[in-house]
Amino acid sequence: MKKYFLNIIIMAMLVLSACGTEKKPDDLQTYTSGTNDDYAYITIDDKVFVPFVAVDNADRGNWIGIVDGDENNRIYEYKDYSSNEWIISFYNSGEMDGSMLMREQSVNKYPDNLTSEYDWNN
Repeated sequence: MKKYFLNIIIMAMLVLSACGTEKKPDDLQTYTSGTNDDYAYITIDDKVFVPFVAVDNADRGNWIGIVDGDENNRIYEYKDYSSNEWIISFYNSGEMDGSMLMREQSVNKYPDNLTSEYDWNN
């Protein structure tokens, strides 16, 4: 009987430990972070992404990249929008993690009737 309960506890621990873990894709892009006097930004190739507005974690699409080699500092697609124009930045700390929608700085058509919280976007 003790073995039965021990097996159930071990199985429950395995199931719970697997929940909430996201499999790392093989083809992640590498982004770089930077800052200026007003905000932190993320770059890849010749594109510079600036913070736009906080969005729900449910708005995240596929995991497409990491920032500065940190697998917890993740980049996701935003809904059906091009990742050349819109990305979601998400730091996976396990505590009150929030998603930030970021726009490529030359983009001036905003999705879903969203408005920015930041002066540099207006």
